[in-house]
Amino acid sequence: MTMVSDNASPAEAAPPTVAPHVAGSGATTWQAVQAGLWIGRRDGEFAGMIEELWGKGY
Repeated sequence: MTMVSDNASPAEAAPPTVAPHVAGSGATTWQAVQAGLWIGRRDGEFAGMIEELWGKGY
């Protein structure tokens, strides 16, 4: 599964949308690489990582 988020500030950010396509420029694409681990990419470059803490969520 892949999720896409734009450059909105946290105050105006909407939840990411599920997208089966490659995001446009400036968007961060999040992809689940294994259970509890998401990798973010922007324009093909690494942009971040989200890891679930066991028993505590993300």
